[in-house]
Amino acid sequence: LHLQQHLCLRMPAWSPATAVPLEPRPPPLITGTARRERLRRLVRAPRPPPSPPPPAPPMPPMPPHLPPPPPFPSYEWQRFADGVAVPAGLEVELPLDGRPGRARIPPCWQLDVWVDEARGFWRGEVRRETTVGELRSLAARHAGCSSEAVTLRLDGAPLDDDAATAEQIDLFGRKGALEVLVEEAR
Repeated sequence: LHLQQHLCLRMPAWSPATAVPLEPRPPPLITGTARRERLRRLVRAPRPPPSPPPPAPPMPPMPPHLPPPPPFPSYEWQRFADGVAVPAGLEVELPLDGRPGRARIPPCWQLDVWVDEARGFWRGEVRRETTVGELRSLAARHAGCSSEAVTLRLDGAPLDDDAATAEQIDLFGRKGALEVLVEEAR
């Protein structure tokens, strides 16, 4: 039994049956003259020069000169260059062939205005030719009152010209500044 244990301890480090090393072997030690010679070669070895920095990316081509657009936004199609901020709600075309994009106010768009707690939001369709008088009538219908009881204010100033159109007062660009005031019946 003692001999059998002794033979098991002297088994090779590699077993062909399992093809897995049974015990790790330490790396061979380099000592003495061989070690000194190896260190001397490493210290004296010339270092490669530092690599040059990568070249800068090429500048993008300049966009073709665009004529100055009319005041943005507009009900007419307008071209705009890359990187130009386009207001939300516009109808936009972005060609895939490299031409500049186009944008315009849609022919029909929705106006959302908070009236008050009792009436909530008034929503109405607006076209470029919609007049202030028509907007006042739509707001009055929403509020359940006469047109005379409704005052529309834009940037704090009352809209008194009922013939002025949404395009003339730039309602799309200033829709956030529109207020609807309803005079309560007494």
